[in-house]
Amino acid sequence: MERNFRMLRVMKDRMEICGSCGTIAPPGKYQCAQCHALFDSNRVEVSPPDNELSYARLIGNFVCRRCGENIAISHFTLEGFQCPVCNSQERFDWALWEDIVKYAHNVADLCGFDQPDATDTVFWQTFREREGEDVLRRFRAIGRNSAAYTITNRRPHLAQYNVDVSPGNPVCENCHLPLAIRVDDGTLVTQCGECGEFQEYELMSNIEDYLFLFACISPWHLAERSKDDSRPTLPVPDSPTPWWMVFQGPSVLRQKIDRTLRRLNEETARNNQRIERRKVAAHARHHRMKIRARKRAAVILLTVGVSTAAITSVVLHFLNF
Repeated sequence: MERNFRMLRVMKDRMEICGSCGTIAPPGKYQCAQCHALFDSNRVEVSPPDNELSYARLIGNFVCRRCGENIAISHFTLEGFQCPVCNSQERFDWALWEDIVKYAHNVADLCGFDQPDATDTVFWQTFREREGEDVLRRFRAIGRNSAAYTITNRRPHLAQYNVDVSPGNPVCENCHLPLAIRVDDGTLVTQCGECGEFQEYELMSNIEDYLFLFACISPWHLAERSKDDSRPTLPVPDSPTPWWMVFQGPSVLRQKIDRTLRRLNEETARNNQRIERRKVAAHARHHRMKIRARKRAAVILLTVGVSTAAITSVVLHFLNF
């Protein structure tokens, strides 16, 4: 029986999010695990975007190497962050951002509207082989039992950090309704359909280097700040502040698993072709054997007939004497 290995995508027509912070609201939960708002009147339905964008909400911090205090990771930057306690400029380069961006994209892509079906055993088995059982368990829980995936770094030569990543949709701070997000004239525009408030954010300059990171929704990434260098710098937050990463297209993990599934399909097709060729060869061999058997039978019958005729003529010849 031919098997077709494919990712069973069930594009949801809507997703419930927290109206206070915008993170996904798992069914059966009465309180948001990220902002602790009650879901009684705070569940908001959001429709899937009509573009290839996906969103991940981040909130986290890392440890200052000098004083040991926590520094909020409030936006995407390769210049580091200033410690609010000792005022030192702490390095936070791409070696630290890489895992955060990668897993944020995986969460936004695989745990939102386009989440693979729970019954897709081939996909999740491939996922387990690539990422491990623990990552698999936590990914499958997002949107069902939990709302966030925690990214940590415990490598001694790099800064220690903890970042919670959640799928969802940014919401208006005033109306607590999902924001409409579009790309317009080289900027990312967020707009509330209720009060009309909108903001423009700069796009990332080099998408490929940042693993499809398209833009960031944070006060530090406002388009007006990138155009006006004279604007005063924002104060360093004392505690972690939430912000959003916007991605375009499928995540690297989805692409890898898709390639694996395509390879399985190709191997299955080749195996089916080999089986079919063997069946054809066996049928042809059986047909040739039948023809040979018929020829041998015909020869035997002809030989027997000739021999019988010869014997009969000899007998008749002797009887005539």
